[in-house]
Amino acid sequence: MKSPMKRSNVIMMTLSLALSALVAVPATESALPITKSAVQSRVARQWQVKNASTVQASTPYELHNTYRRQLDLSSQLGYTTEGHFLSSDREDVGWVGQSGGQFEFRRPNIRDHRTVSPFENLALYNIKSRKYLIGKTTMYELHGDHDYQIWKSAPSYEWQVRDRQAADFALFSTNKNDYIVAADRGRSFLMWLGSVSR
Repeated sequence: MKSPMKRSNVIMMTLSLALSALVAVPATESALPITKSAVQSRVARQWQVKNASTVQASTPYELHNTYRRQLDLSSQLGYTTEGHFLSSDREDVGWVGQSGGQFEFRRPNIRDHRTVSPFENLALYNIKSRKYLIGKTTMYELHGDHDYQIWKSAPSYEWQVRDRQAADFALFSTNKNDYIVAADRGRSFLMWLGSVSR
């Protein structure tokens, strides 16, 4: 049985407990202090590419969210035109399984297939839509401001694969200066970590 506590409260508690370690444990040369940025990165580490231990550029992958998988929900992110809050035909991202297409992390030279490096700026390309996912901010919704993502034909080299541990990694937008994570149920498909942790 899942805890009824809201995910935003869990994230806030995690950040508070980890940051309190800065006061309780003095920093030494052998023990670096825990920073807010490091904690956020660990909370955001909820992405995987299927059947791969590393991420290669210009290689198609299913992009999965481990947080949703733990809740026994559909975890594969993809392109969709269904179920958006504005209209039924607006392009969007969704937890739509294989019908939403695979993603590629692309460099300006799309023939470059080397392993992706931390903090390397990449574009996120969806094979089905033949478009790139772009992080945007502040779109007016019926009940307030709403962070959202859009598709563009031109690439935006804003995405970084950060804090990789085993198969898991965090997905960071340099345009937004924030990590993108799965939204709570009843909200949009994705949200920015800063919207719940500040």
